[in-house]
Amino acid sequence: MTRLRLGLAVAQSPLEWIPVVLIVLLIALVIYSIYSCCVAWAEEIKACCFCILDCFACIFRFFMAIYLAIKWCLQRTWYPVKQCCCYCCEKCDFFYHPYKKKVPYTHVPKFDYGT
Repeated sequence: MTRLRLGLAVAQSPLEWIPVVLIVLLIALVIYSIYSCCVAWAEEIKACCFCILDCFACIFRFFMAIYLAIKWCLQRTWYPVKQCCCYCCEKCDFFYHPYKKKVPYTHVPKFDYGT
């Protein structure tokens, strides 16, 4: 009675375990049959697996080439736009803050070594 209140399921008879044991045995049988088929036809399966892997590699290279082409186009397209925006921002900044502009000063003494 206390076990049922705690939520623990207790088997009343051994007949309740038959479906669980049966499922485990069926899974083991399926795994063993797959293994035996793989051992019997190892060479044929290996050749088929290599063909499938070659197809996956071709598809991957295709999508990688598309990605790299899009990346290359975006790099070459957006660089001039970025440079134009940076140039415009610098011009506005120099207009509103003229002390930031790097210009050579006149009438400032220059120190040299006499070599």
